[in-house]
Amino acid sequence: MYLRNALAVGPRLYLRPGDPDDATAFSRFTAIDPDPNWDRLRVPSSRMGFRHYITKTFEDATPGSLLYTVCLKDGDAPIGDVGLHDIDWVNRTAETSAWIGDPAYRDSGYGTEAKFLLLEIAFDLLQLHVLMSWIWEPNKRSAAAVTGQGYQPAGRMPYDEVRGGAMHDGVVFDILRDEYLAARAVWEQRVAARTAEAAAPGAVSQHNA
Repeated sequence: MYLRNALAVGPRLYLRPGDPDDATAFSRFTAIDPDPNWDRLRVPSSRMGFRHYITKTFEDATPGSLLYTVCLKDGDAPIGDVGLHDIDWVNRTAETSAWIGDPAYRDSGYGTEAKFLLLEIAFDLLQLHVLMSWIWEPNKRSAAAVTGQGYQPAGRMPYDEVRGGAMHDGVVFDILRDEYLAARAVWEQRVAARTAEAAAPGAVSQHNA
């Protein structure tokens, strides 16, 4: 199995630096996205726009953002991206993002796996101290996801965005390394249980990591 430029590897996924060639897949994902509550890219985005965004991210010697493509270990296909944004290298803080762009891989634990790989890079490789996640309040699925990943509620930004003629709040979460490690340990136990269940003769797993 060849994992191209892998920086972090999980049971089903790996992360590598973003590549302008990923733009073709990413633009297709935005065109078929069925979820109106997704925080990012609520309208179709062009391949050229994605190529520019990915290329721009890696131009600076001391980048303010780092973007990693989420790839399947089996087949090497890109299915989304995760990132660190507004990085403060002195105080070791950043905002995280996660996007499973291919709808076929949502609600199956891939987002959580990708986020834990991002946190591994952030805390263990880059030695960041605290990470923040901003979520549009109506996006309850993302709020539940980051809570399960170890993030803690940190605040609210009232009337942060207009949608459908109404103002909505933004909700802020943060996470420290110890909180990430505790949540990841729980997740790894769930993955191990799911794997054992799937390996049992005649068993059909009902669990997503």
